[in-house]
Amino acid sequence: MSPAILAVEDICKSFGRTTALRDLSFAIGNGEILALLGPNGAGKTTTIRIIGGVLRPDSGRVLINGKDMTDKVSLRKKVMGIMTEEPTLFPDIPVESSLNILCRLYSIDKNACNDRIRELSDYFNVTSFLQRKYAKLSMGLKRIFDYVSSIIHDPEIILLDEPFNAIDVERKHLIKMNIMKLSKEGKAIIITSHNIPETMDLSNKVVILKNGEKILETTPSELMTTYPIEEEIIISTRKPIDPGARTELDRRGFRVVGRHVVIAYYRRSTDLPIVLRLVEEILSKSGNAIESIRMAGTPWDKIFIQIYRKPVK
Repeated sequence: MSPAILAVEDICKSFGRTTALRDLSFAIGNGEILALLGPNGAGKTTTIRIIGGVLRPDSGRVLINGKDMTDKVSLRKKVMGIMTEEPTLFPDIPVESSLNILCRLYSIDKNACNDRIRELSDYFNVTSFLQRKYAKLSMGLKRIFDYVSSIIHDPEIILLDEPFNAIDVERKHLIKMNIMKLSKEGKAIIITSHNIPETMDLSNKVVILKNGEKILETTPSELMTTYPIEEEIIISTRKPIDPGARTELDRRGFRVVGRHVVIAYYRRSTDLPIVLRLVEEILSKSGNAIESIRMAGTPWDKIFIQIYRKPVK
């Protein structure tokens, strides 16, 4: 485990009579991608805003490299990039002008700034939109430029609140690849998202919040071990499944969802050959066979539903 570049210690935050966070503590090291997850109202966005200096905690500390930076917001922001669900660029001027202003705020040389803007806009295929006003962009393009603005100054700590919302499939993939690249470069990254499967595929550490409290701090592999939910596999057949085979498959607990498609479930990888052999035997009685199989992936949503339903101790 790498030393913590960022730590929050005993953070508390209330809005009137509503407690948003209660005694929250966790840490993240260089190169780690931490998934900060939880149901609506869990405190995820409040946590991101406190770390990023947008909100001040009622109590507790924010530490960077072991130093208390709770009251040093301006110093904190120099090493942090933050993407929230609020707009980050000026609405009524061209996007490129907004990004240039950001660069000046971060004391980035003009030539270096222009190179950085071109590099990132080319990567995300948004160069043609640089002269558009931010307010006139689609929601997806706004989110892309929000992401660009969070990393333009090459921060050591990156805070991403719902970074995949409204973004098309191709650019979402590019953001994921960029996040992984930044992690390999040693950046510490925190992601909040309601899209649990996408976030878990990126993360190597997980903090789960509920009602403002941390209920679990773990890793994706430990979660899979602790919550052995049935995995799903999609089986395609060479021929249409005849009525007799359909009846037998249903009786054995498989789910026929199309003329050529069977959904099967298993709990451990060692069970998979047994499951496939049984399906093959049933199909072979009617002269049919398995054409292909496709893994549906870890059922993260099911795992997190179990976790969310547990009462907070």
